[in-house]
Amino acid sequence: LGHYGITADKLRDVAQDTKRGLKDPSHVEIIDEILRVRRIEELFERGQDEDDASAQANSVIIEVPKQTELGLATESVEQ
Repeated sequence: LGHYGITADKLRDVAQDTKRGLKDPSHVEIIDEILRVRRIEELFERGQDEDDASAQANSVIIEVPKQTELGLATESVEQ
């Protein structure tokens, strides 16, 4: 995402309006987790705290319902 100029800060700015419109609190948690993972990716891309970023990225667990209210087909991912 970095080579496209998509940063965690830009994602956060876009997500602010979206978060306000979500009725299910778990959807807000999903957005927060996406932002957290992107921040870790940015650290890794810059070579900052690479070992720490790698360890955090390898332990990320994202649990998403198979079908969200938005109609997105998703599944749980564990790394």
